[in-house]
Amino acid sequence: MNIFRWEFKRLRKLLLAWTLAFVLLQFMYSSFFPSMASEEGGLLLAKLNMLPKVFLKMFGLENLDLTNILHYYAMQGQFIVILIGSVFAAKIGSNIVVKEESDKTAEFLLAKPVTRSRILTGKLLSTIVCIAVFDIIIMIANLAFFNIYNTSDTFDFELFWLLSIAPLMIHIVVGLLSFMISVLQRKTGRADIFSLGVVFSLYAASVLAKLTEKLELLKFFTPYSYFDPSNIVKTRSFEATYITLFFIEILGLIIVSYIHFRKKDVYI
Repeated sequence: MNIFRWEFKRLRKLLLAWTLAFVLLQFMYSSFFPSMASEEGGLLLAKLNMLPKVFLKMFGLENLDLTNILHYYAMQGQFIVILIGSVFAAKIGSNIVVKEESDKTAEFLLAKPVTRSRILTGKLLSTIVCIAVFDIIIMIANLAFFNIYNTSDTFDFELFWLLSIAPLMIHIVVGLLSFMISVLQRKTGRADIFSLGVVFSLYAASVLAKLTEKLELLKFFTPYSYFDPSNIVKTRSFEATYITLFFIEILGLIIVSYIHFRKKDVYI
């Protein structure tokens, strides 16, 4: 029984719908860029620069030149691709295990001659592959759109790849965190609520960490701070500390998921 193939087939309609919606959204926002880079856009940027620094910091605008298409993407991408895309990653991860108990299909699955570890591995791989496919397609679409609508003669490919990989890293953490919640819960509704709550709580923590030094410690607990687009634009790199935390987190989430699922009393 190929659990990975079965789960990926089951998720493909959801994957297709979300991916198509995001590609269309990125096309729409990319097409707005030439007007942003025009003289009229310059007036808007001047008004933005007059806003309080706290506001600019909250939305990651302090390091951005919005007449540069990649800086423009760093602004809108953190809300569209990163935050709303996290909802997709949470949706994928939060249902994939718990649905077996909630839908009363666990008996059929566990009756097959496969170990619990193999069942969980198939579901884990399908979660990661769905998230990767989602982000890679958006990455390719953005590359095409940016080259069409870029008003400059140059294009910074290094910065593009950094800004494109950042959402993938965040979505993987969110997906695995939701996957763990799916292992821990017994009802799909509760798993969904917990997962979405975690997504917005982690994002809120990253915003609070920007606003005051007293809460700066929060940035070490949220992937949205690890791969913040405005910081990537400023440093043109991923910080080694955050990369280390990223791998520790995903390893910890996977280990907890396997340990709990192997010992869990599955209701059939």
